[in-house]
Amino acid sequence: MIDNLQSVLKTINNIVNEQYASRKQLGLCSGLSGAALFQFYYSRYTQDNEISNSGIDILGECISQINNGYMYPTFCDGFAGLTWLFDHLEQQNFIDLDTIDLDSFDNYLYNSMLLDFDKKNYDFLHGAIGYTVYFLERFKNSKQENKLRYKSYIESFIEFLENSSVRGEKGIMWLSKDYETGNEVYNLGLSHGVASIIGILNQLCDTKEFNVRCSPLLMGAVNELLNYKNDIELFPSYFPSWISFSSQEYYKKSRLGWCYGDLGIGLQLFYTSKILKNTDLETESIEILTHCATRRSPEQTSVDDGAVCHGAFGNALIFNNIYVNTGKMIFREARDYWLEKGIELSFEDDKLLKIGQNELKEISLLTGVAGIGLSIISCLSDLNKWENSIMLYHHE
Repeated sequence: MIDNLQSVLKTINNIVNEQYASRKQLGLCSGLSGAALFQFYYSRYTQDNEISNSGIDILGECISQINNGYMYPTFCDGFAGLTWLFDHLEQQNFIDLDTIDLDSFDNYLYNSMLLDFDKKNYDFLHGAIGYTVYFLERFKNSKQENKLRYKSYIESFIEFLENSSVRGEKGIMWLSKDYETGNEVYNLGLSHGVASIIGILNQLCDTKEFNVRCSPLLMGAVNELLNYKNDIELFPSYFPSWISFSSQEYYKKSRLGWCYGDLGIGLQLFYTSKILKNTDLETESIEILTHCATRRSPEQTSVDDGAVCHGAFGNALIFNNIYVNTGKMIFREARDYWLEKGIELSFEDDKLLKIGQNELKEISLLTGVAGIGLSIISCLSDLNKWENSIMLYHHE
């Protein structure tokens, strides 16, 4: 299988090199920035510095898009993700940022975050959490004279979470609107819902300056989330994707993927257990993730492509992450199963690796070949720090 995965990486490198210039979207999760991230990591993985030149060229294309008037702020599609990428590449010694002033983006990003506060839009990919992910990295990595500014940005986000939370049966929740119906829902997923709130609170609680204020929010969020666990004897998943409060009814089943369902939720609960040193929660999270490892059929998983967001390589990436964090062989075996399935599905998909059909491939991180390549690199090596971009972490 390793030879097949190496071949996939070469194919992805060729696709990115051939097609990035035709892309106009510069987002980290949705466009050019994610493609650049792959190129830098693939260069380090292969120890071929020439490949990193392609990454530099893609960054140049991103700057060109900005100079041509590209104006979109979010982590998924715009500046917050691009600036996170620049900061990350410098921290991992891929590039030197002497010629780029990231501070010049701060007012625009902070004002964009304030607008999302007004709309109660906490969304990780498209709202307030995404900005906070970036500001927290800058808080950790900036010189002392800039830390107070980033600290104030983060504290305003914490205040937003405090003020927008709703008391539930066992803890607290945050509500959002269903895009299709406009109904108020309790979204449980990692991409847009409470699992991402738990994810950012995990990071804030793991930072001493924010621990005291964020710990009650984190425990309130976890307690309320666990209140909605299904009876696993009756349903295929522990958690639904979302709950509608207008009808008081919800679909009990959820998919197996990064974006929604037990896999992303269980992993965030595992991180929480480590940060709070809560052994009961650790046991519960491992139980959830172990059940995830047994789900394989399309009916049980809803997996029909290879991409990171809701596909086979995303599942492989998460199982690899939990294997590295726990050492439990069941997660390694699940990782290998989904790597094999990912190879199979990706070469059947016109938008990914299939040759001779749709010539224009999807090159992004979340739904395209860059994310597939990065996932393979994580599974084959210890080059995994990029995973922080989608709220995956490694704990000692």
